[in-house]
Amino acid sequence: MNILFDTDLSFLGIQGKVVLKLFDRRHAAGLRLASGAIPWSPALETRYARMIMDGTPAVVQSHLIKRLKAFDSNPEDPRPMDRVAHENCFQVFCEVAFCAKMRTLFEKEVEAYTLLQALQGTVVPRLIAKVTVIEQPEFPRPTNPQCLEVPGLIFQYRDGFPLAEFPRHTPMKLWPAIVDETTRTVCKIMDCGILLHELCPDKVLVKLGDGPGLRIEICFLDFSKCKLLRDFESEEEMRHAQVTYFQDLQPVFTYTLH
Repeated sequence: MNILFDTDLSFLGIQGKVVLKLFDRRHAAGLRLASGAIPWSPALETRYARMIMDGTPAVVQSHLIKRLKAFDSNPEDPRPMDRVAHENCFQVFCEVAFCAKMRTLFEKEVEAYTLLQALQGTVVPRLIAKVTVIEQPEFPRPTNPQCLEVPGLIFQYRDGFPLAEFPRHTPMKLWPAIVDETTRTVCKIMDCGILLHELCPDKVLVKLGDGPGLRIEICFLDFSKCKLLRDFESEEEMRHAQVTYFQDLQPVFTYTLH
């Protein structure tokens, strides 16, 4: 979830507009859809906050797995309350898993921006700060509230239109130049030891520079699902993945242009 702040934040030492990107499980609609979990609701959040133990997400997951196994050991039990309790426990287990997944995505993006230090402010936004939002349930919080934390990042705001829409915003004669500049930008990112999981045109911005001459600015916004050099067994494996990635770029641009 991204939140744009266009108010004056100079009292915090921040100049210009910024974007707060929260890795919030509650708004992870794609993750919920892919896993078949129920949509988030205040009632689900109440069950979640009441059932989590004092501990890290891994500890809570271990506890919930034991409870689920206890329910599953007697699947023929017809008691409605046990079925309801099983469903509630499973839903909370999913929420804890989503919490852990969102933190993993957050940590991956932080690591990627560390590698992209030299490119920040040009082909990627400048990372300004890391933040943590802690939910405040109505009842006493756990002593170790990791399952209630929402990590986030504050980025420099970048203007432009999505790469997916560049045929609508630019004349046809500029299309080859935009494709070429996007490819060069991908190469710069790869030189930092980062391989994008996929090219999502909605998460890449295009901006045409002002003044005489043609100046095209490409800015990539999301690195939470990228792959780093450490994710590969060898540099050769990463090089092979890079070649495959470039082969997959052509159908993406073909789809965008049509």
